[in-house]
Amino acid sequence: MTYSSVIYKLNKRYEHGKNVYHEGPIPFPDKMSFSDIISLITRGQAVCFKDGDIDNANSYRIYDSFNRYADEQPSVAVIFSIGYLTNESELISANDMGALTIQSGELNIMTGGKLKSKKRGLWINEVCRSLFNKEAVPRTSGPVPHVMELAEKYATLSNHKNIYLMVEKQPEHGDGNILLQYYSTGYKGRGGYGYTVIAEDGDYWYMEKNLLKTPKTEDVVIVIEEPESAPVSHDSSIPEPEDVITTPTTPEGETLLANLKESLAEAGEVKKSKKSKKSKKRKRKGGKKTRRNRGK
Repeated sequence: MTYSSVIYKLNKRYEHGKNVYHEGPIPFPDKMSFSDIISLITRGQAVCFKDGDIDNANSYRIYDSFNRYADEQPSVAVIFSIGYLTNESELISANDMGALTIQSGELNIMTGGKLKSKKRGLWINEVCRSLFNKEAVPRTSGPVPHVMELAEKYATLSNHKNIYLMVEKQPEHGDGNILLQYYSTGYKGRGGYGYTVIAEDGDYWYMEKNLLKTPKTEDVVIVIEEPESAPVSHDSSIPEPEDVITTPTTPEGETLLANLKESLAEAGEVKKSKKSKKSKKRKRKGGKKTRRNRGK
């Protein structure tokens, strides 16, 4: 089999993602709990970002981004493209996976004030290819083009005329200049998604793509609601094939979610007394607490 892809629109109230669009032979569930989504993302990021999720730190970060209020630049959707399953009934058995998150954020906040507009846009974050077992996957263009295409589809069907991303100039993994080229005109036959730089600072290039200049998306109805949640960061990766990496064992879904809730609840007493101050601090930082586009 090749790749199957899905868009999960996040529902903060019920803590699940709703399958609003999918393509390919894999029967993705209609709803996926936050804990299951987080487990897939962290498993993948252990490969592409070398993040072992020590003490569930990465899981907490992602869970927080899912639960932010609208004025805190929340994650609103997650996109997966999965292929070459060892067990066709288990998504976790995929030998290759691409993923990204989509964040809703004001342009002035997301760019640290470089763009003065208060317009809210959709930002691609955490682009990651996880080639768990390269021996089981033929050499192809991989899943990243599929998740990038569905990100544009989601934006178009959400009535957005543009979509945004940011690229780290000095990423921990990869080369910032190569990534910049990858997302614009392409690099060595890969990428070439047509993004252009609209602003920059010492740490990031901020990029935009005009979706009105691209072919029309299929007529698929997706009801998009403004969420209630805070900023996610951008780590778009274009990973090279990796050797098999054994990721750390994480708690079962229910236990993980319970732990996340408990920790956030404990922090809640402090958050409540400092809410307005913290909110202002987040805005000054431009929502850069999440991963930006770093590697291949």
